[in-house]
Amino acid sequence: MASFLGVAGAAAVLLFAHAAYGELAESALEFGRGLAEGLPSAAGPHRVSLNGQRLFVAAHTTSRSVTQVLEEAGHACRSASFIALRRRSATGGMVACVTSQSSGAAGRWGDRIRRFGETRDLADLGLLQYTYARESSEGRVHVVRAWTSGPFRLDRLFDSQPKSLPPGVPAVPDTQQLLRAEIDRAPHVLLVFAAAGAPAAALARYDSAVRAAGWHELVPARNPLRAARAYVRDGAELVVLGAQGRQQGMLVVIFSRRS
Repeated sequence: MASFLGVAGAAAVLLFAHAAYGELAESALEFGRGLAEGLPSAAGPHRVSLNGQRLFVAAHTTSRSVTQVLEEAGHACRSASFIALRRRSATGGMVACVTSQSSGAAGRWGDRIRRFGETRDLADLGLLQYTYARESSEGRVHVVRAWTSGPFRLDRLFDSQPKSLPPGVPAVPDTQQLLRAEIDRAPHVLLVFAAAGAPAAALARYDSAVRAAGWHELVPARNPLRAARAYVRDGAELVVLGAQGRQQGMLVVIFSRRS
């Protein structure tokens, strides 16, 4: 569950950073920060689905410095990449690139770029390689990696089209669904919605929709504007969280089914 929340939470950070900053390198740095916050120091690899697009994530710690980790990742990118991004902060940094070592990216770069412009599939350029490193409180360096091994449609990752909902989970009124995240073989689904107005108000509206769909709240609290609620129905659980982002509110819905 911890790894699932870490990966899914980082994906939510990426989506909100992309909307807030409109700047790819800064969004990519925020993604790494989110992964490092949520993933244990030794995790994965996990195969993750973000709005239907699949990638792998893993984490470990090392005695090498942040600079050494990023220089090694940068060297690997320079030797086989088409596009590279780098960004440093006070305590960490990231390197990302699209390598040319992909069976789906055969042909000259001009042809690959033209195909990517038509399909928005990163695999038409190559494979994503992403490394983030930061200093940890234990005196070591926490390293997280993400990579793709096949099709990865950027237009579907960032689009505003409705995503599928788990069985019995109602849509959130007056919101825009941004994300559906899953880890293979994990019994959880995370949904992220951009909420109009205050998150507490959106949470109260969703409470009515959830109850109408047959869910029952666990340990009802007296405060109707509390920031988190939990429900059960037919052996499944639903946790709903309200939070304020940098520019808008968001509602996070975690659906868990019994394995």
